[in-house]
Amino acid sequence: MNNSRIPHENKAIIVLGMHRSGTSAIAAGLEAMGFALGKKYVTIQYDNQKGYFENEDVVSFDDHLLQFLNSRWDNPFFDGRRALADCEEHELAPWYEEADAIIRENFSGYSRWAVKDPRMCQLLSFWTSVLERNGYLGTDTYYIHVLRHPLEVAHSQLQRHRKNPGFHYIGGDLRQTVLLWLSSHLQALREVNSDNNIAILFTDLLEEPALQMERIIRFLDIDISRDSLKEYLDDFLERSLKHHTLDESENDQLKKKYPEAVYVYDALSRLSKENSFDRDDIQNILKNIDSYAHALDLFHPMYPLLSVAWYDWQDMIERHREVMTSYTWRMANKLRNSLIGIPGMKTLFGVLKKIYDFFSGRAMEENGCLVVHLIHTQKTADDERSITRRQTSV
Repeated sequence: MNNSRIPHENKAIIVLGMHRSGTSAIAAGLEAMGFALGKKYVTIQYDNQKGYFENEDVVSFDDHLLQFLNSRWDNPFFDGRRALADCEEHELAPWYEEADAIIRENFSGYSRWAVKDPRMCQLLSFWTSVLERNGYLGTDTYYIHVLRHPLEVAHSQLQRHRKNPGFHYIGGDLRQTVLLWLSSHLQALREVNSDNNIAILFTDLLEEPALQMERIIRFLDIDISRDSLKEYLDDFLERSLKHHTLDESENDQLKKKYPEAVYVYDALSRLSKENSFDRDDIQNILKNIDSYAHALDLFHPMYPLLSVAWYDWQDMIERHREVMTSYTWRMANKLRNSLIGIPGMKTLFGVLKKIYDFFSGRAMEENGCLVVHLIHTQKTADDERSITRRQTSV
């Protein structure tokens, strides 16, 4: 337990939302209101011309913690709570200590601060514990849920994938990104430890920014500098930040294939008309999506295997598109045979078949020496994960 507590009168703001949903714009608005963001980077990049307004320490930490948990930010089957529960207390102790240090080094001395990293949706059960360790109980923590239609997010991620496939492997498949959207929002809703919640629609933020900022100001019950907020409203928010407009036929298809995603989006959209919402409102949403929660439960025993196989193989493919061997299929069969008897195997086999089809469609056998390279790549990845676990357990 961390004894160096930050006073209770401070306010911690956690911005939650899927990537490409407007979380950066909200974080920028909070900075204009006087909230400290800690060490941040606002570097202009091809996929975010205004900057990310993310805390460098938090983003780096979350990436490494996800890696420790055998996952990545774009794994739609990853369940942060379950993955953390599978760890021993001594394994997580150094991670909590490092997170405590991040909070102290970035935010001690500030009465108001905010942090934004979409990965926190998947790791919120960890971060709520960190906040409590540092004196922030539910009454001291405020959650801003930023919402953008899942298909708009998927199209935006598709553009990112085309420019940088290595960053977002599954971004080329709109369906996978919709699942990631759903998983991120469900985990964020499930793990909030406060009745202080507000929902902001991305479209509302662009169409009526002043009104949405006023909603946040009333929600946080704060006095701010109107000059800095005016500069933000005049210079930062532009309708051009939205590059994809939803086609109604696309939404109809989404309702048929992923009704849970449409349900969550519609439910949060309705809450965006309210001044705030609490955990009772959240439970009313979650109780109606048991089917997806059940699917995550089925996948939990196998998601580390899926994650390791998927990302290691994807790394290899991006480096060696020109050559491919039937070794991939043998690896898939080996994984298949080792998992006989686990519930949900038909679904898993379908995923593996899809992976193989993806591989074989990209390249065919041309160089037998790649087999040796694949074996070495898999062994190196396994060794690196083993080393990471030993180091963090010391």
